[in-house]
Amino acid sequence: MVKRIGYKVTQKMDNLNTQTLILPITQTMRQTAEQFARQHDQATPEKQDRIRQNTLAVSVVNNYLAMMAFETDLASSDSWDPLLRQYADVADLKLPAIGRLDCRPIDPDAQSCSIPLDIADDTVGVVGVTLNDKTNRATLLGFTEKAKPGSVIRVGQLRSLDHLLQYLGQLEAQPDTLVNLKHWIEGLFEEGWQTAAALIGRERWNLALGFMGHPNTRSGTRPETPIQAAKLIDLGVQLGDQDVVLLMAVGPPQNETTGVRVQLHPSMTETHLPPDLRLTLLSESGERLREVPSRDADNFIQLPLFRCQTGEKFAIQISLGDRNVIERFAT
Repeated sequence: MVKRIGYKVTQKMDNLNTQTLILPITQTMRQTAEQFARQHDQATPEKQDRIRQNTLAVSVVNNYLAMMAFETDLASSDSWDPLLRQYADVADLKLPAIGRLDCRPIDPDAQSCSIPLDIADDTVGVVGVTLNDKTNRATLLGFTEKAKPGSVIRVGQLRSLDHLLQYLGQLEAQPDTLVNLKHWIEGLFEEGWQTAAALIGRERWNLALGFMGHPNTRSGTRPETPIQAAKLIDLGVQLGDQDVVLLMAVGPPQNETTGVRVQLHPSMTETHLPPDLRLTLLSESGERLREVPSRDADNFIQLPLFRCQTGEKFAIQISLGDRNVIERFAT
């Protein structure tokens, strides 16, 4: 990972506060924002002003993260796409290998802001930004990892920019390992994957297998034995010392498709999952396809059976509050 030299330099600035940071709105930023707003001359004045503010907020955050030596990709951000700007309230900044930050403009006197319903699925957090046109200054208010569509974020709950840099550094350092399910069928498992019985116990695994059914069961056919594997998932401080176990059952390919069953269980030391733990199926592009939340006293949750074409990629996301873990797969 790139050493954050720039961060140590900015700590010496007189106006630096670990919670907020004042940065300039450059002439180039203003020109770009006005250009984007003019591109939508049929839009209402309110929509044009929103585009202008979104563009400025994204530009300021982009400059800040570039100064902190994080790689950004403005050109691939939805906020830089004219069509998406026209139909959605987009204020995202794409960070390669990490995800997207939503750079949300917040009025100086506002105590909260709303997250749009169409926020990107790979959004990893929200940065609050206030803009001052008179002084051409922007204030980074802080950030939050919570970015659920339609949610309301209170300014007083935003975490410091120190936490933002630490959080992005952790995400950047996580290896984006792609698990090839073809290898499982050949008896080869990636590091961290092992038999389910070893992680949740033989008795509970036998019960889970009964609920799972068979990934390749079809009427009038005799299924072959599925490949089963499990991985211990650490969700950090959200669960204290409690881990959860991701269970996968993969059927042998049939007619160039593979059936997959996915469950989430507590580890052997626990009897129930924490409430509102979410198990989500994502497409290769990050689109949310299916999601199942846990309720009080659930001893496991599972996604409906799904089938993948040979060579297709997907991801399984496990989330609790503002903590997410994603496992990526190819069939």
